[in-house]
Amino acid sequence: MSNFINLLENNAGIIGILVTLSTTLGGIIVFIYNVIHESKKIKADKKKLKQQMITNNIAPMRQAWINDLRKNISDFNMTAKIARYELYKYFGSGQKSSDSELKIVEKKILKDYYKLNELAEYLNLLLPYSTEGENARKEEYADNLREAIKETIQGFDAIFDLLSNRSDDEASYIETANTINSSIEKVSDMAKKLLLQEWRVTKSLKELD
Repeated sequence: MSNFINLLENNAGIIGILVTLSTTLGGIIVFIYNVIHESKKIKADKKKLKQQMITNNIAPMRQAWINDLRKNISDFNMTAKIARYELYKYFGSGQKSSDSELKIVEKKILKDYYKLNELAEYLNLLLPYSTEGENARKEEYADNLREAIKETIQGFDAIFDLLSNRSDDEASYIETANTINSSIEKVSDMAKKLLLQEWRVTKSLKELD
């Protein structure tokens, strides 16, 4: 026992250094552990905050945009179909229309024509655009939808050209009305693809890891 005590007394300096090193090393280990733990906690908190921001703000905003887009496309197509129906009603019989009848048709679809142009302008601004350059992005469905809307408007432009010239060529009216019908179907088809695409993006945001 005395030998052990003597050993401790003779090496007291070294033992003191070892104790100090052990204490310091223990403190360093605790510090590193705390840093790693806090880092993980901060990362988890940031992830949670990001998800909350997406869930509470971005995703609802995107959903509101999708709903607005769906409503205005539906309004556009319904208005176009009503105006097209008026054309078929007057020119589908194959009988020649008088000048007074042409004026009636023109007056009936003029209001719808103005509404179509208003909706087309709004949708043009509402739809996403393809971009070029460093952050290039291709919006194929939106571009095709925008083009289909433009084609529908151009179809009614052609109808009004016929009406303003008081054309009694029934075949031209029906042919143009058929072209408008094809454009309306294209609008509907492109809209479905775009809305599905955007819904999937919104859904993926809500499920972001």
